[in-house]
Amino acid sequence: ERNPQSNPNELWSRVETSGGVFTDWQKVLREVDGDALYLPERGSNANGEYVRFPDGTQICTHSLTTSSSGAVTWTFPAAFIAAPDSVHSNGNAASAGRFVTYASPTTTSTDVHGWSDATTRSTTNVSITAIGLWF
Repeated sequence: ERNPQSNPNELWSRVETSGGVFTDWQKVLREVDGDALYLPERGSNANGEYVRFPDGTQICTHSLTTSSSGAVTWTFPAAFIAAPDSVHSNGNAASAGRFVTYASPTTTSTDVHGWSDATTRSTTNVSITAIGLWF
């Protein structure tokens, strides 16, 4: 869809939400000297947020709480073409040091474990990031 106020060489998009309300216009594609210039795609859902870059890089982020009774599965907000190259997190423990481990990630998810020491599972709030390729 084209924003009526935009340059005719630019592609803009907006989404209709519930109740017939539209989001703000966002530029999707722009032509430069006859060549298309693609801009990053952003999205979010209950599983977190993602950004897809024109070079194939995808970054997914989410905040979750680990469980003292076992793994918490994080389903990525957008699938990768192969398992992400990197999964890491920042913790927000209210008390002594905590650490987080991950099961081998797949294209769609990874299991997240919180620990207070090498053998004791812990409930910990974490901000988690996965980086890989979407095409």
